[in-house]
Amino acid sequence: MVASFVTIILLVFTLNTVLTAQKPDITHEAGMRDWALTGPDYKAYLEHKTGLTPQAWWQSISNYSTYMKNDFTGVTKNEPNGQSVATWAIVTKPISYRWDSDGITTSYMTFIGNQVSWRLGLLGLIAALIMVCIRRFPHPKWQETADQKNDHDLLEALGAMYLIFMGVHAFLGTQRVMYVYHYFIGLSLSYIILALVCKIAFDRIKIIGEQKLNILTLISILVLLSFGFYAPFSYHRPLTYQQCQWRNWPVEIIGCNKPNPTKTAH
Repeated sequence: MVASFVTIILLVFTLNTVLTAQKPDITHEAGMRDWALTGPDYKAYLEHKTGLTPQAWWQSISNYSTYMKNDFTGVTKNEPNGQSVATWAIVTKPISYRWDSDGITTSYMTFIGNQVSWRLGLLGLIAALIMVCIRRFPHPKWQETADQKNDHDLLEALGAMYLIFMGVHAFLGTQRVMYVYHYFIGLSLSYIILALVCKIAFDRIKIIGEQKLNILTLISILVLLSFGFYAPFSYHRPLTYQQCQWRNWPVEIIGCNKPNPTKTAH
């Protein structure tokens, strides 16, 4: 897992170096800031004086790290739309980009997650933790077939990936403000873990396994209904104040605009 992670990072940086082999425009402040943090070998490569040598390649990576470290200096670490590792999964702070009102209804343009699917991902993480604890501190009757062992091994590996990802983002949260979209990889992992948790539960718990089709159908319907219910926030569809308030459940998602026929705002 670690080897794959490092390989992907190096591949991404390599592609970035190869595809952006262009000297920054040092007539502008941003370009001057980039150039000041660029090493001599990487500068020679960007000025087309040399090819992509191992030294230039490594400097392109280390220079980016140096740039980010300097860029974090003075950066805001908290603001109203910021999300922490502890709160992102319940989608309490979506990003509101704009809204338009005719005085009666308001059309919002908001970055918001599917309330049902995000919480299902959170439940999957909780269930995974319980399953790992049961496996590591088993009851005498606890037995695993070869297939079940593979599923549980994979569950622990995915859980470790999730914890590593969140640990890194907990650190990043001390360096800059984090937004909900920074946790998308964690969200994807929670969905994969949820699917594996369901597979294990269907296999090991007979009464749940017998209702597998009904359970999956119900989950699919709830996810689709949730999408339709909250879609107006994402697709700029007009809502009255009451219709907006209905969507502030079970937690407040957005501050709804009260009707004001005498005022139109953006």
